[in-house]
Amino acid sequence: MRIPFLALLPVGLLASPLSAQTCGPLTFAFAAAGPGCPSSGLASELSADLLPSPSLHSCPVEFTLAPGPAAPPYGWAVPPFLILGATNPMIDLAAIGLPGCTLLARPDAIAAMAPSATWGGAFTLTVLVPASPVLIGVTGYAQGLAFAIPGVPIPLLSNGVAISIS
Repeated sequence: MRIPFLALLPVGLLASPLSAQTCGPLTFAFAAAGPGCPSSGLASELSADLLPSPSLHSCPVEFTLAPGPAAPPYGWAVPPFLILGATNPMIDLAAIGLPGCTLLARPDAIAAMAPSATWGGAFTLTVLVPASPVLIGVTGYAQGLAFAIPGVPIPLLSNGVAISIS
């Protein structure tokens, strides 16, 4: 599933670039934005990577949510979601029954992820970012959301990922 990046992320964010991957006039940096929350003893890991661009007009960023080593043998109850936001609110979710969990991406956009082409229990979502210098200085945040236990609506939040563009 591909979603235009500008439809998901408002402009006017702060940047803090780290490791660099380039696409057209843009340099992308992906960094940890905080740990996941295995509230039920399960874990999932979110990663992001810049894919080769098939055009000069967009930069495909692929997000992958993979079950951690303690994932249940039956997998996720429903396809997981990717939360994309303009900020990292760092909201402690203990008050809503998720002790040790922190919201690491403001839910400006939430999109369903699809099974990975290589499967292995992983899910992916590719976001097309316009290769425009207007995005220089923008930072976005992502976090995976999954429901791993069938019939029990306990959300599992992955680690957070910060995406900085310079």
